[in-house]
Amino acid sequence: MQRRPLHHRPAAGGASLRLALDAGRTSLSPLGRGLGDPTGTWSAADATLLVDGWESDPSVFQVRRPDGGPAVGWAAMVGDHWGTFIDGRLVIDATDGEPWLSQDALDAVTLLRVALDQNLA
Repeated sequence: MQRRPLHHRPAAGGASLRLALDAGRTSLSPLGRGLGDPTGTWSAADATLLVDGWESDPSVFQVRRPDGGPAVGWAAMVGDHWGTFIDGRLVIDATDGEPWLSQDALDAVTLLRVALDQNLA
């Protein structure tokens, strides 16, 4: 799998960044992994999203809105980097089809926010 250079990050607010979802690159949701209830929850930087984590599996974080609705996506390890997933599909660059991989889970959650702003969920 090709990956974006780690310094290639989404612009604030997603300006000029066009994202898409790749049906061929998928990840099992935290619910599908049978992780049970999260062991920790915190607010994303802008407080519009909540992030759930599990001590038993630190390689995945579920992201949801604070209104109690279902998860809007998740961040999961892809090799040594973090991928951003919506409906199980990896977030990619709509122009060249390359995946957006992040150096940490926080960057992956930021990318998820940009993808949500582009109505990918």
